[in-house]
Formats: sequence, structure tokens, C-alpha cells
Amino acid sequence: MGITIFARGSIDRTGDIPALIAEIETISETNGWSHEIVNDDFDESSQVKLKHHKEDSSLNIDGSLGLKGILIDVGPGAEPLAILFDKSGVLTDVMSQVVWLQEKGRDNRLSICKTQFGSIEAHIAVTEILDILKRKYITNLEVTDESDYWTSRDPELLAEKRALLGHYINHAKEAISNVKRPADADQSPEELASSIEKALQDAEDKKGPIQ
Repeated sequence: MGITIFARGSIDRTGDIPALIAEIETISETNGWSHEIVNDDFDESSQVKLKHHKEDSSLNIDGSLGLKGILIDVGPGAEPLAILFDKSGVLTDVMSQVVWLQEKGRDNRLSICKTQFGSIEAHIAVTEILDILKRKYITNLEVTDESDYWTSRDPELLAEKRALLGHYINHAKEAISNVKRPADADQSPEELASSIEKALQDAEDKKGPIQ
């Protein structure tokens, strides 16, 4: 389980993209959120190449994704919320668009925003922005919220789910820290995974499942 929001849909009128960007930019500036406007040329062919850098495991994207929209940073710890559209008006984010281009349109696109390492306020802010989009620009917007806040609008339930997730993470960290790797022999990924799985099961048997 994680605290992630998934949003799918298409803007009602692609001609409204500039107005949407302007409105969300104003909201970002009012709240002191950093943001970045994306303004690719819809008439340019969308072609991308991924470049992996072994030194720091970073990934660069070369080329045009063919997107227009805005990226918003609602607070520390939360991933940026991507409100990006291709020329047909489909809502997407950077990685969804990259995969879609590489798979030649076979995958569905969506915008994914993980907030579990941010604040409750950040999660609520993302929800409120999506509310605006659904009400004014993307009437077919579908939102899946792993915290259920989108449907419940209950901040106490959101806080409880975040706390429960924190317990699970700490539980797993403690169990994994006790996994001993052989000093004189290499473990295959499968053997390491098996050791971690056993450590998690042993911890649960010892302490009981987290409530």
C-alpha cells in the first residue's frame, strides 16, 4: 500500500489548455508553490531517447514529448503533480508519455502523484486542484486515491492511513536490517529476495501483524 493519486481523462477542449495553465499557475503563485510550464510544439514530431548515466543512476530525456501543461510542486516530500496534455488532449505525466511513445501508443496514459512522503496538506492540495480540473476542464476525469480521501474527504481517515503506512514501513525496515548477507559469497537477487521475505515473515510471526 502507498499513498498515491492516479488521474485519468482528457480535457474537454484542447483550446482551453492555455486558460487551464494560467489558472493553475495563479493558484501555485498564491500558495508559494514552485512550478514549471511545459510548452512543446504540437506540430513537432514526438520522439524521445532515454539516456542512462551509470555514475549517478540518473536518467535524461532527449527530444520532444509533444506536451503542454504545468508541473506543480505542492510541498516537500510529495512528487510534483503533472497536468500535461498531448495534442489530442489526453492527460498524462512525463513517464507515462515516455512509455506511451516507446510502446507506440499501446499503453494507457495517466498522471501519477505520490504524496506519502509529503504532508497531509500536500495531499489535500492535490485533491483540490483535481477538483478544479474536473469541474472546469476535464469532466470525464477519473481519480483513484489510495488513501480514499478523494471519495471520503475525511482528513482524519487520511491521517490514519498515512500513520498505518508509516508503521508498515518501519516494520519492514527493522526486519530487513536484520538480514545477514554472506561476507564470503555473492547472493543472487532471488536468494536475497528470499532472505528478505523470510525476515519479514519471521518478524510478523514474532510481533504479530500490524493493526
